[in-house]
Amino acid sequence: MPTTITNAMNTSVDEFELFDNTTHSRSTGYEALRNTRTVESASNTRLLAPSYQFHRPDLAHETAAQLLRTKPQVVAVTGRPGVGRTAFLAEVAAVVHAAHSTLRLRVAELPGGDSATELADMIDVLHAEGLADSAVLVVDNIDLRSDMHTDTRHLGVISLLTSYANEYGLRSILVYDERKYAELAEAEPVRISKLHRVQLEPLPNEALTRIVATESLALPQLAHINTEITPAVIEHALTPPTPTDAYVHPRLALERIDTAIARAQIEQRTTRVQLKPDHLALAALPAAKTATELRDRLTEVVRGQDAAIHTVAVRVAPALSGLTLRPERPHGVFLFAGPSGVGKTEAAKQLARTVYGADEALIRLDMSEYSTHEDSVMKLIGGHRIWKKSSTEGLLTTRIIQQPRTVLLLDEFEKSHPLVWPLFLQIFDEGRLTDGWGNTASFAETIIIMTSNLGVREGAKPGTGFGSTHTFDSSRQLKEIERVLPPELLGRITETICFDPLSESAIQQLAHDELARLSGRLTGSGWRLEYAPEVPSWLASHRRNPALGARHLQSNIERELLPALAREASRELMVTIRDGKIHTQPILDHY
Repeated sequence: MPTTITNAMNTSVDEFELFDNTTHSRSTGYEALRNTRTVESASNTRLLAPSYQFHRPDLAHETAAQLLRTKPQVVAVTGRPGVGRTAFLAEVAAVVHAAHSTLRLRVAELPGGDSATELADMIDVLHAEGLADSAVLVVDNIDLRSDMHTDTRHLGVISLLTSYANEYGLRSILVYDERKYAELAEAEPVRISKLHRVQLEPLPNEALTRIVATESLALPQLAHINTEITPAVIEHALTPPTPTDAYVHPRLALERIDTAIARAQIEQRTTRVQLKPDHLALAALPAAKTATELRDRLTEVVRGQDAAIHTVAVRVAPALSGLTLRPERPHGVFLFAGPSGVGKTEAAKQLARTVYGADEALIRLDMSEYSTHEDSVMKLIGGHRIWKKSSTEGLLTTRIIQQPRTVLLLDEFEKSHPLVWPLFLQIFDEGRLTDGWGNTASFAETIIIMTSNLGVREGAKPGTGFGSTHTFDSSRQLKEIERVLPPELLGRITETICFDPLSESAIQQLAHDELARLSGRLTGSGWRLEYAPEVPSWLASHRRNPALGARHLQSNIERELLPALAREASRELMVTIRDGKIHTQPILDHY
C-alpha cells in the first residue's frame, strides 16, 4: 500500500498546511496537478505541490537527505519516460517541506533560449528576491530542451549548478532520461560522478492502479457530477497509449478519465452519470488475425493492387500467429517494386494500421538521405562510445528501441549507399542491431518494407516482335532489380512484390475515396459538401500522367477544388463540372 505522510515521517498531515496557504489550499487528487502551474516568482519558477501519498518512500527520503546537506549535491533523477519522475518529485517536495518548513521545490520555466544562460539569470533573480536559500531548483526534462543537442551543452548546465552548489549552497535537481544520462556518464565520468543519481524503475501495475484510483477521486467533484470510477474504467485507462507502446503513466490515465467523464456527461445530459470503459474512447483498430482478414481489410483502402496485397497477407499471417522457424527475425521483409504513385507507401501505412492497430505504428526512413558514405552509418546507429564528445543517437536504433512493434518503411532503398546495406543484412538475418553505445534494438516484432523504383523504365518498354503490347512487364523489372541489388540482400527478403501501374478504374476509385475523406474532414469543421457523379472522374483524368500513378489526385484537389470552395460565402456547397472545370454553388441554389 502507498505510505501516507503520517506513516512515512511521523508527521501529521496538518503540518503541510504551512505550504504557502496563501496560494495553495491543501488539495488532493487531480486538483493538485492543476495547482502546480502557479508561477510565484519573477524568476520564472513555479512551486511544485507536494504529494500526500508515497510510492517510493525510501528513494524520496534519500533524495531529500542529499538536498538538505550543509554542502548539498546536485541531484540527477533519471528514468525512462512514463515511470513517474514528476510524481516522484512531488513526494520529495513533501519530505523536504516536512523536514525544513521554509524549503520549497521550484520548477524552472525556461523560455527556450540558451539553457545555461537562462538558469544563471534565474538564479540571480532568486537571490535578488531572497528566495535562493529556501528553494530547490528543479530542471525537468533537461535532455528534451532544443538547445541541449551536444554533450558540451549538458556539461555546461551541470558545471553551472555544481558551482552554485559548492559556492553558495544552492540546491538543485536535474531530471534526465536514463539513456541520455548513461551516455553522459560514459563520456564524462569524472564530472558526472559529482552528481547524486536517483534511478527510478517502473512502478508495478498494482501501484499504478492505486495511484490512479486515489488521484481520480477528485475528478467527479471538479466536474460537479456524481459518478463512480470503477476498477474496470481504471484498468482501461491504464492501457498503453497505442498498441506500439509498452506502458502508460498515471497522468495520461487521469487525463483519459477526465475526458471520459466529460463524454459521459454530454451523452447522458445529467449530473448523475454512469461511467463506462467505452467513454475512454481508446478506439485503436483491432489487429487482423488471419490472412483473409488482413487481405480484405487492406484491399478496402489500397486500390488496384489486389495481387500484391494478397501476397503480403499470405506471407505475414503465419508470423503474426507465432508460426515461424526463427522468432528473432522480423515478421517479414518485403521489397515493394513499381512505378511512383501506385500505392507502395500507402500499402505500408495501411499494413501498420491493420496489423498493429495504430496509424503511429510506422517508422519511415527516406533512404535517399543515406546516399553518402561519410555519415550514413552513424546517422542510423549513432556515434560510437569511443567518441567522447558524441551525443548522436541512431535514428533507426533509437526509434526501434522506443517502438519495437512497428512497420519499418525504407523508402527508395536503392538510393542509399551500399555501405549501409550490411547493417540491414544483419537486421534481416538476426533481427537485431546494436548502436554505438551498446544498446540493442530488436526487430523481432517488426515488418520491414523497402520500396524501390528500380526496373520501372525497363518494365515499361514495349516488347519486341509481332503482337507485342505496351503493358507493363514485371519480369523485366525483376531482372533489373537482380542486376542492381546484391544476391546476399535479395536472398534475405521474404518476397519481392511488383506493384502494377494503376488502371483507370482504380484511379477513379481512389478519387471517390479522396473526396469521401475530404467531405468527412470538412463536416467536422461545419461544412456540408456534396458532389456530382462526374467530379471523381474529372479528378481522375485531369492532368493525369501515367508515369506518376495517382499523385495527380491530391494535386487536383489542392489546386482546383479547395480554392473553389474558399471563394464561396456559403459552407453548404455542391460541386459539379462545367465547361471542363470545377464549379461550386450553394446547395440550395443547385436544387
